[in-house]
Amino acid sequence: MEQEILEARYTHREIIRKYNWIAPVYDLFGVLMEAKARQRALEFAAIQDGEKVLEVALGTGLNFVEILKRNPNGWVDGIDVSMKMVEKARKRISKTGQKNYTLYLCDCRHLPFEDGTFDVIMNQYLLDILPVEDFIPILLEFKKV
Repeated sequence: MEQEILEARYTHREIIRKYNWIAPVYDLFGVLMEAKARQRALEFAAIQDGEKVLEVALGTGLNFVEILKRNPNGWVDGIDVSMKMVEKARKRISKTGQKNYTLYLCDCRHLPFEDGTFDVIMNQYLLDILPVEDFIPILLEFKKV
């Protein structure tokens, strides 16, 4: 018997609905399941103080706070499609006292930044929830900025 392989991908609306819904409890998952991967990604990014950094799909800001710590004299922008995630991130980040950042509610397929704006773009856990046909356009958008 032949089995069909189904992709675990979501539409744009489904992603927004899902992450708005799980935002209140997302940190529990983020701390338990993603801490090591988040640390490794930060090491790999090798952010230098003074750089311009963009975090795509910033979620509740767990990673964003760490980026700010590594870049107190630079600038950090963060985007997410979920209003609830951005709100939760804003609360977390405001506790740091840092002022060198801006958060945006937007889709990574259409970044509101000029070409060549950033030194580093960080992203975790985005491509695994998107349709494969979105990968190239998103990566080209990342390359542009």
